[in-house]
Amino acid sequence: MRLVGKEGPALANLPASKFGDGLGQQLNGQHVGRYEFDSGGNFNRSWPDLSDDVYALVKGKLGADEKENIALIRQALAAAVAEINVETEFDSLRKTLLSLSITAWAAWMPVLKTC
Repeated sequence: MRLVGKEGPALANLPASKFGDGLGQQLNGQHVGRYEFDSGGNFNRSWPDLSDDVYALVKGKLGADEKENIALIRQALAAAVAEINVETEFDSLRKTLLSLSITAWAAWMPVLKTC
């Protein structure tokens, strides 16, 4: 997806995935929903809680500059996601989507502030 400003230049390129919640999954021509085939894991549940890891990485480092704080938090999120252990294809998909969500959110912020 490409966001375009009033003057026409691209504001951001956002990744889109129809497999992030199982919407793209079909079996024998039938939509089977949000469950991963191999493990039965639900795409919409049990995402890793990274809040403690991110807090530990930013504790004592946040200041008055909003932009610096946002950048620091994004860096901490990226570091926490990088530490996620991947054992299955399902784990890999989640790790990838979490990584993409950090940069996608960064791309949306300037657009949301203009709405």
